[in-house]
Amino acid sequence: MSGPNKRQKTYNYKSSWPLSKSENATTASFKIAHLLVKKKKPLQDVELLKEAFLAGAERLFEGFYKKPEIISAIQELQLSDSTVLRRIEEIADDM
Repeated sequence: MSGPNKRQKTYNYKSSWPLSKSENATTASFKIAHLLVKKKKPLQDVELLKEAFLAGAERLFEGFYKKPEIISAIQELQLSDSTVLRRIEEIADDM
């Protein structure tokens, strides 16, 4: 998929429609990429964010009924350097 339809599908994180788990993970990675750029933070070791989320989530969500689902959602985050760079490029193209 290319052109505006792809951008609308992947970057429409303000949508009120229920999204699938993978769409939520994509939307979350867009939000993280946007925040990194907004705060002018380097993109090196972006995967470290995912590791930090997972490390904190293990304890933070201890005793939560849906803890396995929360951990799974964090694991699905798409935060490789190349993915984050693509997200930033798509956000820039959308402006």
